[in-house]
Amino acid sequence: MRFSLAILCMLAVLFSTLLPDSLAQSSGKCAVCGKTIGPGMKFLKSSDGRIFCSQSCYEKTLPKCCICNKPLAGGYLKGADGRLYCSEKCISTTWPTCSACGAKSQKGAIISAEKGDLFFCEKCLSKPKCFCCGLPANCSKLYDGRHICPSCSKDAVGSLDEAVKLIGEVRALMADKLKLKTEHKIEYELVDQKTLDEISPQNQQGIELGLFRYIEETETTTVTRGYKTSKTVNVTRNYNIYMLSHMSRRKFIEVAAHELGHDWMQEYYPGITDLKIKEGWAQYVAWRVNEIHGQKGLNRMIEENKDPVYGDGFRMVRKASEKSSPPMEALHSYFRDKNN
Repeated sequence: MRFSLAILCMLAVLFSTLLPDSLAQSSGKCAVCGKTIGPGMKFLKSSDGRIFCSQSCYEKTLPKCCICNKPLAGGYLKGADGRLYCSEKCISTTWPTCSACGAKSQKGAIISAEKGDLFFCEKCLSKPKCFCCGLPANCSKLYDGRHICPSCSKDAVGSLDEAVKLIGEVRALMADKLKLKTEHKIEYELVDQKTLDEISPQNQQGIELGLFRYIEETETTTVTRGYKTSKTVNVTRNYNIYMLSHMSRRKFIEVAAHELGHDWMQEYYPGITDLKIKEGWAQYVAWRVNEIHGQKGLNRMIEENKDPVYGDGFRMVRKASEKSSPPMEALHSYFRDKNN
């Protein structure tokens, strides 16, 4: 999104065109102070016929700079908002301040972030964007080509042990506070971007920071003893959650909740195939967990997400949840209707 606070144009135009100083041939009165201008006295006359006893009186009729209040007797700048400025120095005070470098700039872009809508100047926009928060910064480069900003790297989850512990905490919180409990074993892996893209469905590559994958394998064993043949069917269910490494702790918690939301739906409503419902539900779970952790900024981004699957899906599920208290009663009814 390009940011253009003001499209500027230098207008070398006077508010009123003055005729040269003249000597009064007959008496008249100043249009501002009412002073009588007698014969032989100097005066100023504008193109509309008004006369002024002095430059000071004339300047009182001129528009003024909306910043410094200086009379605009010569060229001036006009902003896109219609207001007038005497100089670029004055109009620059209205320009937004870059969130990265602190400089005021006429050109740049606004990026929606955890801390709100942030403005970045053109120079800072050219910097690498952090894979975790999505903001341009003086990033470090990870081994798989991703960039991470200093803020996100402070508490980045970089080891499998740390990841397993944190996911376990989120799973326990969901069971205790949200009554979303599953008891089967889940295998966890901490992966790089290349690995995550390779195992993700084609329509989800590069979109999410994690992935839930359920694989059901059926093995039939046939045993023949004499004239009798018997068959044994064994079903193996594998639950896996893959998490992208080096996410900040707060983002990791959100993504873990999202993937565990998929795990819960697979356990209780495996017949739901509508991607909008599945992703909307996972986002709703992440939203609820963020709420418990006080992560309001991350929740604002979920709420304002314009994506037709993730954003609209979340709003659809949240709306369904509002039909009862506690919300899960309404959601169970909603999911039963969708569970083919």
